Amino acid sequence: MKNLIKTRFGISIIVLSIIAFISCTKTEDENIDDINIDLNTNYTEEVQAAEDNATAENLSNEVFNIIDDASKSSNNSLNNYKKLDGTDSIKITKEDHLISIDFGNGYLTKKGRLIAGKISASYNGKYLDSLAGYNCYITFENFSIDNNSIKGFKSINGKGLINGNLTYELSAVDTITLANNEGTITWNTERVRTWTKGANTPINWLDDEYSITGSSSGISKDNKAYNVDVVTPLIIKTECKYITQGSLKLTVSGKKPITIDYGSGDCDDKATVTVLGQEVEITMGY
Repeated sequence: MKNLIKTRFGISIIVLSIIAFISCTKTEDENIDDINIDLNTNYTEEVQAAEDNATAENLSNEVFNIIDDASKSSNNSLNNYKKLDGTDSIKITKEDHLISIDFGNGYLTKKGRLIAGKISASYNGKYLDSLAGYNCYITFENFSIDNNSIKGFKSINGKGLINGNLTYELSAVDTITLANNEGTITWNTERVRTWTKGANTPINWLDDEYSITGSSSGISKDNKAYNVDVVTPLIIKTECKYITQGSLKLTVSGKKPITIDYGSGDCDDKATVTVLGQEVEITMGY
């Protein structure tokens, strides 16, 4: 759940790159003309859905990161959410199987994220248990990240060790009111996160690696429904800023799908986007 889809790449670059690529390779074939027409007239909805999905992924991942940190903490503080000066003034309480995390009216983290409001997480079982049984239900009170208001709920279900790796089922039902009155998006997800490396050093994030599978769906701020499926498992290395491996397919209802391939494991900012059979390498930004 840590750094899960933190990549909020420049979606507009995808559009410009694909159109430029196809235009440069255009022939007299009518199929190529059809592709150009389709991209120019119908691609806007896919772009907006991809941007909104990236936003929802990023914000949801941050919430799971916070809960992950709090669940492993033994001193009622968040080890990975310090201020720029290295201090920590977040109020955390743990009692009667309830974790309460209060960021107050606005808390600027060392990573530069402005977090405000309260998260509550009721749980049973042990987060790092090798046996199935841990479960956690997460709710919000006046909560926002970078002025994006988040309502809804999330859940974590520990499945214990599967093939030697701690495995968790993650779900979310979110309504996100975007900052600067940019609109509202909804986002639902059902995913499985397998902790493939670093579980023996739970406080140290830098050696952690995860494999992510599953799907999500949402409604963009332009009121367009879309679905996202993980085609090949996403590999998340917390020492890297970007997803290092795996692929997604995003489909807006009634439109042609976009495929995003993150490569074969390199810790870089490159990905390949495929639309209508055309491939373009992009540089991701966040």
